[in-house]
Amino acid sequence: MTFTLAIKGLIALSNIIPLLSRGYDLFTDLWIDKKIGDIDKMKANKASKRRALLKSIKECTNDEQRKQLSIILSDINNSV
Repeated sequence: MTFTLAIKGLIALSNIIPLLSRGYDLFTDLWIDKKIGDIDKMKANKASKRRALLKSIKECTNDEQRKQLSIILSDINNSV
């Protein structure tokens, strides 16, 4: 009796493992896609900040403002 119960348990487990594996794969694919989307958004924000800073640097009237904005621009360019 216990032997047949153990065999049925193993069969049930062998049927569940592929389902769990597919679920895990689906979850990791969705998580990776979300992270890629977040990185793309960050790149877009970085590019728009860079464009705005370049425009502001061109419109500056004194060298002090230009230096400050150039430092901020270099920080944005060097950020990961």
